[in-house]
Amino acid sequence: MASFIQLNMLPQLNNSDFLRFTDKIRVADGCWEWQTPGDPKHYPKFKISKGKMVDAHRLSYQLFKGAIAPGQYICHHCDNRRCTNPEHLFAGTPKDNAIDAYQKGRMTPPNSRKLSEFQVAQIKKALRESKTHAAIALEFGVCRSTISNIAQARNWRGVG
Repeated sequence: MASFIQLNMLPQLNNSDFLRFTDKIRVADGCWEWQTPGDPKHYPKFKISKGKMVDAHRLSYQLFKGAIAPGQYICHHCDNRRCTNPEHLFAGTPKDNAIDAYQKGRMTPPNSRKLSEFQVAQIKKALRESKTHAAIALEFGVCRSTISNIAQARNWRGVG
């Protein structure tokens, strides 16, 4: 593995850090499973020698594939948060990540329910009556951001 490391991309990572990093990986079903305890709802972290905590999968991507552009997510083809196999990782925008999750059935699009003009007019009326965004979203089966977008005239400007 050491031949792939590009220390010039991560000047704060030394050989000792790299060895500690690779020591925390176990290969299982093609994934490089991160072996430290942690919350399964969060990505595993790795502490580099200067005390900085980094996401293990992002560090693996940088070590084996290259720099990560600003604003880019590092996504998993395998959908395994604990995987650090660079062959299972890809860079993408937040939108790319959401599309990937939707295509794999891990989430529904936030605005999956289409609103009619009549419903939007009712939502705008409820907003004028000072109902909370959360209450309106629950009533119409949409997320709060949909209500916020309607309230701030980002969507449905010509209605109601």
